[in-house]
Amino acid sequence: MRPRVYLAGAIYGTTNAEQEWRKVATEALSEIYDVLNPLDRDYRGVKFDVVNSTKLVKEDMLGVDNASVVLANCEKPGWGTGMEIFYAHMKGKPVLFFTSNDNPSPWLLARARNVGTLENAIQELKSFAETINRCGQ
Repeated sequence: MRPRVYLAGAIYGTTNAEQEWRKVATEALSEIYDVLNPLDRDYRGVKFDVVNSTKLVKEDMLGVDNASVVLANCEKPGWGTGMEIFYAHMKGKPVLFFTSNDNPSPWLLARARNVGTLENAIQELKSFAETINRCGQ
């Protein structure tokens, strides 16, 4: 079974340009990872209520549950990103994040590893996939 990476990062209220990182990550990692991208269920512009919010959160949690590792873009963190990082941490999933902020939140630093840039994250995830495969996930 191939390892899976979940792409966490702000979606609601973002532009297509701000989502470009997901395409870059997917292209770079899809040869060795199954990429779980919640933007595939793009909900930008949706009016939320209890029913559709609950469905969306359950789908995101299932994505994290099914992931081997979580990659979080924390350039523009949203509520969901923080929740996904914390949920992944509580489930024992490794979490890498990147941000240009030179003083990220202590919550991030306590629950995930700062790799600085998307490029660094991609390199680390490529190496990590070898470890996952050797350990049988």
